Amino acid sequence: MHPKIALLLPGFAVGLLLVVGYVLYLPGQGGMFNFDDSVNLKGLANVRDGWSALVFLVTGEAGALSRPVALASFLLNWGDWPSTPQGFLYINILIHLLNGALLTWLALRLVYLTISVHPQPPTPFHIGEGEQRKPLFRKVPSPLLGESQGGECERLPLTQPQPTQRAEWIAVSTAALWLLSPLLASTSLIIIQRMASLCATFVLAGLLVYLIGLSWEAAGRVKRGRWLQAGGIGLGTLLAVLAKENGILLSLYALILEGTVLAGIKELNAARRWRIRLLAVPPLLLLAYIALRWPAMMTVYAGRDFTLGQRLMTEAVILWDYLRLALLPRPVAFSPFNDDYPVVRSLFEQPWALLALMGWLATAAWAFRQRRRWPLFALAILWYLGGHALESTVLPLELYFEHRNYLPLIGPALALSWWVWTLEPSNMLRRIALTALGGYTLLLAAMLWQLTTLWGQPLIAAELWARRHPTSPRAIHFLATGYLAVGNVNTVRQILERAAYARPAAVGIALVALPFTCKNGDPDATRALYRLAETHAATGEYSGASANSLSRLREMLSRGECPGLDRADLHTLADRLIANPLYAASGRRLGHLHYIQSELYRDERDLEGTLRHLFAAHAADPDIGAIALIVGTLLSAGLRDEARAFLEQAQQHLPLNPVLRIEWRKIIDQLWEVVDGHQAHGTLP
Repeated sequence: MHPKIALLLPGFAVGLLLVVGYVLYLPGQGGMFNFDDSVNLKGLANVRDGWSALVFLVTGEAGALSRPVALASFLLNWGDWPSTPQGFLYINILIHLLNGALLTWLALRLVYLTISVHPQPPTPFHIGEGEQRKPLFRKVPSPLLGESQGGECERLPLTQPQPTQRAEWIAVSTAALWLLSPLLASTSLIIIQRMASLCATFVLAGLLVYLIGLSWEAAGRVKRGRWLQAGGIGLGTLLAVLAKENGILLSLYALILEGTVLAGIKELNAARRWRIRLLAVPPLLLLAYIALRWPAMMTVYAGRDFTLGQRLMTEAVILWDYLRLALLPRPVAFSPFNDDYPVVRSLFEQPWALLALMGWLATAAWAFRQRRRWPLFALAILWYLGGHALESTVLPLELYFEHRNYLPLIGPALALSWWVWTLEPSNMLRRIALTALGGYTLLLAAMLWQLTTLWGQPLIAAELWARRHPTSPRAIHFLATGYLAVGNVNTVRQILERAAYARPAAVGIALVALPFTCKNGDPDATRALYRLAETHAATGEYSGASANSLSRLREMLSRGECPGLDRADLHTLADRLIANPLYAASGRRLGHLHYIQSELYRDERDLEGTLRHLFAAHAADPDIGAIALIVGTLLSAGLRDEARAFLEQAQQHLPLNPVLRIEWRKIIDQLWEVVDGHQAHGTLP
């Protein structure tokens, strides 16, 4: 092959990879809104100007920091909400492609750093103590990165790949394995998971800037290099965390690179201690935060159906399961609904969990101990486990989500590509490995195409996911939503009723089914389903749809559309849900239920009951909307002094968030104007 063509091939391959990635993801644009999308994006409907957009950014419910950077990206789709998911998915796909390009550049910088500053970089797998190591690369000018710094450039014979070309092919292969992985498809095809992919954008960008700073330092520009390193870690971490909290792991990824593939580079040893101290700051802050929040976290566990110990045992199994799906993908095995994943209750009753846990402990310990001797193996293991350190350990999150592998899979992909491309050119194993790598990449592409095509047909996908996860409330709800979208109400009712009786503890399914059973006009069927929900309401599983279903039932009762139920039944259901520890553990969940109770009492013109539950709703989940409702109710009952007293109290408990604080003050000032100008009427509205 002509030398100039050979030099251009890696760049052409990157462009082709991005085009292929875009084409493979295009069928997924036919998808629809999914769980958690409405909860996190409903505020887009209130965006009218710059101030309301700012309020939207700081009132996110997905994380402790509101994730304003990620929410800002959703403003690009303001005109698409709530009817056009395709616009959201299009931007999600573009972000994934951007991350693929960043990963290519990052891998290229990393591999080239080991070439340009080290005449004989450490081999990926150690060949034995005291044995002569053969250099994997000899320094040459890079067509993508420019001249190597220091030393002479020696061109290798054209019968084998030149060092920089080999580095570029490592980068291309890494990006291909990662970009085309079916396990990562849900990150781009679930709209709200843009938070995860955008977080990854800043993590990759921060690591890239950090590596550029290292190369500057190695080239003699020490001061500028260190400023660049600090900026990459600091700014990258800040932006990543404001997209999603696990961006705090950026510096941990850098530490893993320092301890594995960069550890043997002597030119970087002078300031290594300084860098370690820099990189240790975010993880230490994270540990301090977890320690401070530990009591609150244990309270949240009260709202889960597993303990901390059970979570850790189950996650050990899940991490192996993720790897199995990543290495041996099958389109039918992937699903956004894994809320039915079996919890490991005891190591004695489920011994495979003990094997999984011991396997990870042994593998991690061995990788750490041998990180210099087997740097690529250590990189793959430590990067993968480090990427799961936040979401798959002690935090009381749900157990299983495929998108949690978005960054962790980079380590194994990079290590595999690096190993294959650095095998001896004359070695038959290298030819076999390169052929296998190419074939495997094509297999991933084919699997990804099948998967995105499935996602682009929501009703077919819903049927498949419901069959594979028959005990998943989310899968059942998604299937029902799909049939409701095409107007097949009777099928919706049948799906929900069947699922409710099949899994009585999932009380949310019964509550979602009740309005459809009511509309069917059979009082006996309605009453039977109500008794099922009532029996399990105080002890059943949590469902975010429960409160919304109660609100819908209340509206139907007001219109006389629900024979077989009355308001006393809804009071009973709400009271039993309030007594359920899984609902009571969250202030927001509890507040919503108290608000529904207050509306039921308002319908009955019961002032005492209305106010009691409104105050309880505000106490559980302080909200400016609840304040306005309480003031309005007090004024309508002629209790002007009580309204003034409540407003004075509310002014003393403004939120710490400065934007919300201003918004609350503005609304409270408007309420004062109403109170001061109000004439008592003495009745409820």
